[in-house]
Amino acid sequence: LDRKLKQKLHIEYLNERIRKIAGRIRSFKLFSTEQRKKLYIAWVQGLLLSNSLAYLPFLKINEIRRLQTACNFAIRAVIMKTRRNRLSMKMQRQNLGLMSIKQLRKYIIWTDCVKKNSLFLTELGNQSGPNTRAMKKGKLRHGVMDNLESIFKREFNLIPECLFESSSIRKTKMKIRKYLMANENE
Repeated sequence: LDRKLKQKLHIEYLNERIRKIAGRIRSFKLFSTEQRKKLYIAWVQGLLLSNSLAYLPFLKINEIRRLQTACNFAIRAVIMKTRRNRLSMKMQRQNLGLMSIKQLRKYIIWTDCVKKNSLFLTELGNQSGPNTRAMKKGKLRHGVMDNLESIFKREFNLIPECLFESSSIRKTKMKIRKYLMANENE
C-alpha cells in the first residue's frame, strides 16, 4: 500500500465526484423533483454508503462539513435552485426526506451495532472491574476513540432502547432511520 493513501484523499475524491454528479442531476431538467431525488439517492448516497464503514466513523468535523457542502450542492440540483437562492438546506433535506452526513454516519454505525447486539450483550455480561455508574446502567466500556470497535461501543451505549425491540434487522433499520430523521441534532 502507498503511504500517501490517506482519508483526506478519499474525502477529496468523494467531494469531486459528488459535485460532478450534481451537474449530471441538474442536466435532467425534464425530470420531476421526485425522479431527481431518486437519482440523488442512487448516485450520491450510493457513493457515500459504499465502503462507508471504512471512512465515515473516522471523519473529522471539517471533513464532514466538506462532504455536506458537496451534498448540499447536489440537493440544490435536485430541487433546481442555484446558490443565489437563500435556502435552509436543513429544511430542504427534511422536505426531501434525505439524511445529512452526520445522520448517515450514525445510521451506518447504529445498524452495525444492532447487528452485533448479541456480541455486545455477551461482552456486557462478562465485564469485570470496579462497579461504576456506567456499568450499573448497563453501558459498555470503550477505550480511546481511535479504532472502530471503540467507536461502536460508545455508539452502542447511545442507541435508545426502543430501537432494539424489532424482530428483524430490516424493521430496525427503518426505526433507526425514522429516529435519526426526527432527531436531527442527535
